[in-house]
Amino acid sequence: MKKNKFSVPQLLRHAIQLIAFLLIPGLFILVLNAIKDVYQAILAGTFTLAAQGGSLLILLAVLPVTALWGRFFCGFLCAFGSMQELLGAIGRKLGLPQLRPGKKAQRWLRVGKYLVLALLAVAWTLQISLDAFSPWTVFGRYSSLKGWLSLSGLLTYGGLLLGLILVGSLFSERFFCRYLCPLGGIFAGISRLRLFRVKKDRRACVGCGACDTVCPMGVDVNEGTQEIGRLRSGECIDCFRCTGRCPCRALSTNPGEALSGSLASAAIAGMYLVGTVVPLKTAAMTASAETAAITTTAARFADGVYYGTGSGYRGDTEVSVTVENSVITEIEVLSTRDDSQFFNRAESGVISEILAAQSWNVKEVSGATYSSRAIMQAVQDALEGVPTLEIPAESEAQTSPAAVESEEKQETASASSAVENGTFSDGVFTGTGKGRNGNITVSVTVENGQITAIDVESASEDRQYFNRAVSVLDSVIANQSVQVQAVSGATMSSRGLLEAVANALGLEYTNTNSESSHGHGGHGRR
Repeated sequence: MKKNKFSVPQLLRHAIQLIAFLLIPGLFILVLNAIKDVYQAILAGTFTLAAQGGSLLILLAVLPVTALWGRFFCGFLCAFGSMQELLGAIGRKLGLPQLRPGKKAQRWLRVGKYLVLALLAVAWTLQISLDAFSPWTVFGRYSSLKGWLSLSGLLTYGGLLLGLILVGSLFSERFFCRYLCPLGGIFAGISRLRLFRVKKDRRACVGCGACDTVCPMGVDVNEGTQEIGRLRSGECIDCFRCTGRCPCRALSTNPGEALSGSLASAAIAGMYLVGTVVPLKTAAMTASAETAAITTTAARFADGVYYGTGSGYRGDTEVSVTVENSVITEIEVLSTRDDSQFFNRAESGVISEILAAQSWNVKEVSGATYSSRAIMQAVQDALEGVPTLEIPAESEAQTSPAAVESEEKQETASASSAVENGTFSDGVFTGTGKGRNGNITVSVTVENGQITAIDVESASEDRQYFNRAVSVLDSVIANQSVQVQAVSGATMSSRGLLEAVANALGLEYTNTNSESSHGHGGHGRR
């Protein structure tokens, strides 16, 4: 009895897995975020086809396909699962012991994915971000070469969890898919009534159990098909490895089923791409209408073209911000390293929101969180330090930019005069401030009531930016005040240094780095 090792469905599956890994490695997180987007919108009563259209298209592709044809998403398209499958094969080749829990233990362990799904549902309901703990997000970041330009993603809780999953996969193939995957919890439920299944000729089966040993999901194929001649388990991911391993050819799949799997994969991938294009066109029209409307709002920013940078999923994103008649009229993305399928969604949604709100503090686009933050941070970076007009909500009183500038000068003059009056005690003082990548510590020397020297004790900043930022210390000494302009191109490092000096001397200084959810690098105005 010869094993059908290189079956057509299996070869076809591996080809699709490779293509999906190269082209859409972040599909898992995209689908999960689409569920989050629709769920939160329905919960808040804000669901609309215009806002959630892209997410809805993705779900309409994935969920019905899974219900009708089975979990082809998991077996064919999910790069996160393919990675675990590959590591499982490597572990076997290396002769590493493979953990095979018993039937009862399997049932209990599989409850884990439902607990993870419940945890996510609670977090989404309470609007709690779990991004820092997301291993699949870190995986998506490092699934291409350009993601390795920065290793910061590995130094997170999500990076630690990903490392544990990678190691665990060497000893238990697809153990995350089996026991912890929240999407797997959803798919296992809706795929139980699928039309296409692995079939079994019970007369030909000798009960050798070879099919069970190769199932990546730990499904008891032999027992599961014994009663009705078809595999009913919702854990089956339609990988068809059991049919290729069966020495008796008792297990089979209709060639049409493999074709259906291919069509399912194509449908999901196609709808995925549509889901990234539709929001782009819709939001572009919205942005145009809203930009015309905001010209009637009160003036806020000084006219000019400003440049800023923020950190996205795979690296820096740079934008230019145009201000005309004191209103933000245009935001142009100059460069980005993020994947286009994610970034296009973020660009279309976030930019229109910023133009409408005249503020960078807007809602992130679900399914493109990191790219959304990169754009918001870049706009914030560009406009930091630009004279603004604050409008009190109660009275809506309008103050001229000149008045705001005058108040700033008065504050600086007050700080300088305090120094001239010798309010600082002589000595060497140490302080800490938050920079781009972490804390910055400085020592400040005061002689005769004057700041005479500032030395950097420690910093974890990127050297190319920090070397530029340290020149802000010369301005502090020259003006005897921390109320000085940040260095263009290194604003976040500059603010960290200024906060550290202020902390050492007991001065007031507001460091907006501390207000950002991510310490990503802004590089100032040019």
